[in-house]
Amino acid sequence: MPPQGGPKTEEDFLVQIARHPGDRTLRLVFADWLAEQGDERAEVITLGARDDLSRPQLRRIARLEQLHARRWLGPLDGALAAYRFEGGFLAEARFLAGLGDSRWLSHEGEPRLGTVRTLGVSAGRSPLRTIAKVFSHPVLAAVKRLELDAEGAIAFKDHAPSFALDTLAVRVLHPDAQLTALSKVDAFESVRELELNSGDFMNPQYADELADALGHSGLLPRLDAVDLVARFGTLEGSARWLLQGARRVTTFKRVVKWSVGYGEALCGLGREAPRGPFTTFSIDAAVPGTRDVGARIASAASVLALLGGSGLARVEVGPLPGGRLRPQELDALRAACRRVSTIEALVVAGQGVALGR
Repeated sequence: MPPQGGPKTEEDFLVQIARHPGDRTLRLVFADWLAEQGDERAEVITLGARDDLSRPQLRRIARLEQLHARRWLGPLDGALAAYRFEGGFLAEARFLAGLGDSRWLSHEGEPRLGTVRTLGVSAGRSPLRTIAKVFSHPVLAAVKRLELDAEGAIAFKDHAPSFALDTLAVRVLHPDAQLTALSKVDAFESVRELELNSGDFMNPQYADELADALGHSGLLPRLDAVDLVARFGTLEGSARWLLQGARRVTTFKRVVKWSVGYGEALCGLGREAPRGPFTTFSIDAAVPGTRDVGARIASAASVLALLGGSGLARVEVGPLPGGRLRPQELDALRAACRRVSTIEALVVAGQGVALGR
């Protein structure tokens, strides 16, 4: 039962949750109220508050979200280009500002937007006044990650958001102009992770040019992490991007992670504190299913083998579907480690593995 004098309807609860998006207790009280109404969303919220869900429970949540998400969107149904629920609440919203999807901007007090943590904006050729409305939307205070296309990134020069960001993801078309413009936006002072999404062919030359543009932009002193995601390119291009980070590490004030994602490879360099060289090569193997893990490990191992002379001391792999690698995947990693003579440790899913030298 809701507390005396507290929310009495679904809209009442949603308004309160929008005002306090991080209040887990309030969400669970809402779940209790929904359970009394026989609403299956209660189960999703209750399970979503836990950290120890089994695979059947995760599948159950996914199934209920698939069945009921449009109803949970309420007046936002049909107004978003894409969306994602997490724990029974809207966590990610994407829209095209220049098309009819921008009509959700008229829902200025819509509480269902209050739990959105990732906002994706495709500005296209939309008027700057539309962009301004997005960035000043009063219900989006919980947004921590903002994803922009090239036009949206440039629009930020004159129209900054009112919410405090942790992560900024930008589609890069003109690196020098875009990154320099972003460095001058006061609202980005809080950004600690920058993700660069590139549609260009990532070869060593492009990696050098992008690293130079980032270095000249003035953004690096504020950042803890820099991620490059490319659709096309070569493994040599991925390796060059990582080497650029290794070579510039002494000029970074805060950066502790410098990573790249291309094709099947998703890997990066890391250090324990914002001083000293990068010493860890990490491989993200968290892909759906187990058949894709081998391709990801093989690609990352190929990148690692190209990093000789980088001073790396440790390779970490994880998380893993099933918790372990197959023998052929381990062999590929060991062979790559032998190509980098300074590597002393290989850790897979938290467990040390013999290098076999």
